[in-house]
Amino acid sequence: EGEHRLRLLNYQGNRIARVSRLGSVRNLVFLDLTENALESLEGVEACPHLRVLLVGKNKLRTLGRALASLPKLDVLDARENGINAVGDAAVVFGAAAASVRVLNLAGNALRETGDLRGLRNVHELDLRRNRIARLPESCLPESLRRCFLSANPLASRDALAPLLAEWTELWLRARGAARGVAEHHMRAYLTRSGDVREACEVIEREAEDEALKMIN
Repeated sequence: EGEHRLRLLNYQGNRIARVSRLGSVRNLVFLDLTENALESLEGVEACPHLRVLLVGKNKLRTLGRALASLPKLDVLDARENGINAVGDAAVVFGAAAASVRVLNLAGNALRETGDLRGLRNVHELDLRRNRIARLPESCLPESLRRCFLSANPLASRDALAPLLAEWTELWLRARGAARGVAEHHMRAYLTRSGDVREACEVIEREAEDEALKMIN
């Protein structure tokens, strides 16, 4: 009976190679498996009430499908593994896609972010110390407030331009600004690509908007 009441469990640094026997503690809300020898997250789905899952410093190569059964997951720390791809977050995270707010993937082997737009409520994303060379447009969720990208081989400022443009546009739209500016004009203006002259004329007509003045 006591096991069923258990809410917090710390198995940090125990050389655990496989997650098992969590059925008796299915009411866990906090599970720390940091610094073990895990190659898979299979088994954590036995705890559907998990809110915090710490699996940093293991031997993971992928996130697998176990997270899809954790509808209350709020924080996932998977730093310093060997994760080389996330894939489609909507599929990988499943039921957790709407609940995750903090995702730490620092110190892995990611060459690209994958499509993270499915994480509809994520606020903080840590991608430091990976192998990301470019960030395509529309790869990150609109809910994102903090994104850490240092120590990645981003080729140049140009590699960040599409992403910065997307974030700037989202910020403006969220504040009701630039209502008279089409998306293609906004992107051309922010990235200085395409028909920049026409875009500048449109922006100038809308420049009385205080939010727009901040990006000029």
